[in-house]
Amino acid sequence: MGYAGVFTSALVSVLPFLLVGIGVDDTFVLINAYDKTDHTLSIAERMGETYASAGTSVTVTSLTNFFAFIIGSNTSLPALRNFSIFAAIGIIFIYFFQLTLFGGVFTYDGRRQKRGLYELCFCKGLGTGCFPCGNY
Repeated sequence: MGYAGVFTSALVSVLPFLLVGIGVDDTFVLINAYDKTDHTLSIAERMGETYASAGTSVTVTSLTNFFAFIIGSNTSLPALRNFSIFAAIGIIFIYFFQLTLFGGVFTYDGRRQKRGLYELCFCKGLGTGCFPCGNY
């Protein structure tokens, strides 16, 4: 953003916490929609239904947040203007992250669920010892 002429201020330092909250909210919406899909479908079909049902709400909330910060960037206070510009760009990046990278990574979690593996310990069914789950 510095190359674009938007300078940081002390107010921008709280922005990562705000953006993490928005990203986690979108993640919860997508995971909830995934959990409501039919478990007998393939992972690709489940992800398609997930984005078909939850993609609209993620898009609407992201656009609403984006336009709110764009409107806030029209203020005469330089620190608030820069914060709003940073936040608007950050929200766009989070939105595209949720549509692209998150969906791809979440399909790996769907594969893990189909195989019946644990979340933090992938040894169930492999016959190897594992300290976290007590499977020696």
